[in-house]
Amino acid sequence: MLVRVRLYGNLRRFAPGQKEELEWEMPPKSSVMDLIKSLGIAEGEVWIVSINDQLADVNQLLEDGDDVRIFAPVAGGTERVEVAAWLTDTGERCCG
Repeated sequence: MLVRVRLYGNLRRFAPGQKEELEWEMPPKSSVMDLIKSLGIAEGEVWIVSINDQLADVNQLLEDGDDVRIFAPVAGGTERVEVAAWLTDTGERCCG
């Protein structure tokens, strides 16, 4: 299946040619985490992921044609780890 991926912040370094937007081929039944790993991004470098403008859990399965946006943390410290763990554990919206 083919998904559109937009990488924000310093995550662009993981895209071929450091592009902000790319189309990425994934096997059927792939999760957000599978996509992150296939791009070579460490889990701790991801702050928030959305699919089709909806906040997504890293365990959410992708569908053909999904628009996936992956955001890097905007500041250092331990908060990003707590946010990433919260999103992974509950899959609830954090921001409205």
